[in-house]
Amino acid sequence: MLATARRYFTHSILLIFGTGISKLLPLLFGILLIHLYNHEAYDSFVLLMSLCAFVSAIATMGSSINLISATSFDRDGGKAAANISAASMITVCVGIVIACLALFFVPTLRVSTSHPEIYSPFFSYFFLVVYAGGISVMQIAVTQLNHRRATHKAGLATMMVIGSAYGAGVVTAYYGATIEHVLACVGGILVFSTFMLYWRINRKAYRALGFLSLYRQAAASLYHQRADYWLPSVFSIIILLTQYTVLNGVSHANNAIDGSAFSVGVQLFAIGLFVPGILGHVIVPISTLIRDEVAAPVRFISSIECVSLVLYSLIGLVWLALVWLGLDLIVAYYKLPDTQAVRDTICLMQVAALLAAINAVINQKFVTERLFKPLAIFAFVLFITTYAWAFTHGFSTLSASIGFVLGYAVTIVVGGCTWLRMLR
Repeated sequence: MLATARRYFTHSILLIFGTGISKLLPLLFGILLIHLYNHEAYDSFVLLMSLCAFVSAIATMGSSINLISATSFDRDGGKAAANISAASMITVCVGIVIACLALFFVPTLRVSTSHPEIYSPFFSYFFLVVYAGGISVMQIAVTQLNHRRATHKAGLATMMVIGSAYGAGVVTAYYGATIEHVLACVGGILVFSTFMLYWRINRKAYRALGFLSLYRQAAASLYHQRADYWLPSVFSIIILLTQYTVLNGVSHANNAIDGSAFSVGVQLFAIGLFVPGILGHVIVPISTLIRDEVAAPVRFISSIECVSLVLYSLIGLVWLALVWLGLDLIVAYYKLPDTQAVRDTICLMQVAALLAAINAVINQKFVTERLFKPLAIFAFVLFITTYAWAFTHGFSTLSASIGFVLGYAVTIVVGGCTWLRMLR
């Protein structure tokens, strides 16, 4: 028992460490872009990353439920392989459609370069397709490793794939490549490493069952999918859409240096939500187990939810304090003007991260109760509130940050009232 607990703890630490490094690398890469190129290159990178996250969320929509049931190849190789194949088919087919639609969005991005005369939207489009595709397939591979209880391999694989991509980007940037070629290199190495990882995990199943048999089972799995398979992803998609639309608005309404302040705040915002996101994968299964043991689950608030609220709030407050104390370094490393507006913009985004962490407790309750429609409504409330505030105030960096704070505050109120109504 002790050995099992020690092994589980070690694997969890490796998962957190590997995933944490993969979240930190884009932040450090952004500093490199500012120092080797300019603030416009950094803004373009953050904006494209935001769009990639949105496209990836759509491409993997519905895949997670298929993978949850694929617990092991050893127990039921055919069913597990069909589930994985279905997830892959969803990702590839939806990804192709979204990539085609992205043709209408990429030319509108303000992606600048140190050599504007050779700029072409092709590089932005290429980065969007390969990076979003790579992240989508990597999510499938990592989910498979997690459900095989190889969480340490999932963490290390994530770190190696992301690390190899950004490592290649650093090398090409150091030798004087243009920003477009640097981003193309990052995306190309990422998608190559990801497909190598995916093939290494699934090669035995594909060889044993054959591609045609797998995709026949995948088609049957897709045909019988219910709306419950898709609804959980709607919340994340709308949240990522909110980030992208506001970032794009700020990018067009401000100069590159002012826009960089908001971009830094957004990247730090994502890191601030990293630990609550990891803990959510542990807390939701525990809460679901408690729910199944209670006769009236909807009217029950478990102790794990109370602990989650306190823990997430403390994490958010600690992160806010760390960013506030490190503002001098942040401003210096990102070559931002040392003004109160810049400092307020960055700090307000971390206040939004604190509110988002608190809101995650409410979201986890609804996931535990398998009530997914309210989550989509909460996401729409966040989108409308945030975008409306930023739009009516001209997409200034400060108003965009305030918009996120208001958006999450209103979402907490709406979600909390809905939760209290459930408890009656």
